[in-house]
Amino acid sequence: ARFLERLLPFLDRLPKPEQFAVEVRNRRFLEPALLEALRDRRVPLVLVDHLYMPGPLEYMQMSDVLTSSTVPIRMIGDRHGIEKITKTWGQVVVDRKERIQEWVQLITRGLGLGYDVNVFVNNHFAGHGPAIASTLADQVRATGEPERDS
Repeated sequence: ARFLERLLPFLDRLPKPEQFAVEVRNRRFLEPALLEALRDRRVPLVLVDHLYMPGPLEYMQMSDVLTSSTVPIRMIGDRHGIEKITKTWGQVVVDRKERIQEWVQLITRGLGLGYDVNVFVNNHFAGHGPAIASTLADQVRATGEPERDS
């Protein structure tokens, strides 16, 4: 409730027609009141791949998590965990194939329903964001979904 008391007046003051999104990194905030408020304002909720947040399959079970025609996805990963393995970001160092496939399912479902899906991949997700983004794009294309501008 306190989060919404602060967030909603802020959202209501943002310039229109600019597009803004809300990213939370606390799964307890993913309550119906937040989702309804975002939907009423047509503000997308960022779907975050982070230790403390739902995974793609869990997001797909949440029927009201898509609050706008735009679906931003941030594949952040586990910063502290991966930095124990590497601190250089030139190659993939963590096998995230299963998780990528789960995101492909969510992305293709969203595209198939007419949503504008935008994915951002952090190096901390698996070690090299560009390689993961390329793999993800290839797998989405392989499903037969229409290509979108990168």
